[in-house]
Amino acid sequence: MTEMENAVLSAVREMRAEMDRGFRDLKGQIRDLEARIVAFDLEIGAVRKFAAGDSLVGRYAAAAVENRLAAIEARLSTLEHRTLSVVSIVNRASRPREERKPEE
Repeated sequence: MTEMENAVLSAVREMRAEMDRGFRDLKGQIRDLEARIVAFDLEIGAVRKFAAGDSLVGRYAAAAVENRLAAIEARLSTLEHRTLSVVSIVNRASRPREERKPEE
């Protein structure tokens, strides 16, 4: 082999070694990026669940609101019933005696 061939072969070997190091680095960076993508996907999923109200705290808050609304509705129903009873009594009392039913 001539000196020129030895120099070319040596340069090619160095280039190959440098390319191998570059590919190993690139593969490592790709693995790191894939891990970060998976972590971001998990975070995005958690945010989506939170936004949709699927978090445990969200469920408790929604249940507390539902309980409060149910209590308010029950109180309103009681007030409506009482109001209707009072209106009925007032209406009966405001009619003249001759219009009242005998059973009253």
